[in-house]
Amino acid sequence: MDQQQPSNCEIMLAIAHEAIQRRAARDGYEAGAYDAEHDPEGYVTSLLNALQRWGRRCGIDWHRELTMAQAFFEEDEREADRPDATPLPPPVVAELRCPKCGQADGFVIEVIERPLMFADGTVLQEDAGRYWGDWSYCRCNACQHTGTVYQFRPSHPNAEQKGGPSDG
Repeated sequence: MDQQQPSNCEIMLAIAHEAIQRRAARDGYEAGAYDAEHDPEGYVTSLLNALQRWGRRCGIDWHRELTMAQAFFEEDEREADRPDATPLPPPVVAELRCPKCGQADGFVIEVIERPLMFADGTVLQEDAGRYWGDWSYCRCNACQHTGTVYQFRPSHPNAEQKGGPSDG
């Protein structure tokens, strides 16, 4: 008997519900008794505050994390809205455009690199795999707007679609 795997959305909702219930338990609520769907005590805000403090203590860039979270959220929503839709092809730098200013000439994109490294200090770059995609951090070289590569794609459903230099 095959069981259907939960969607990313279902997994994230379960994690959030559990985190809210655990936060409520710290204030004396019985296990599972807190109304997490309406959150009358404001535990969502409390959890966001806790995550921000955790990031600061651990040297994690909070704004970058929020940007990444927004991109994953949008990707999950896109998949949920169109479960039978063909996935987007991998992004191409030449097809990116800043959603704020319309610039399309240059972007700072975070790339994961996996070079082959040896204990003696030798690093073989020719064996390096370089990976980036819609989830990667992206910054416009012109206006410094930041987001994810997905948010810089013209096919992004929330893109403002600035026309670039020819807009005048």
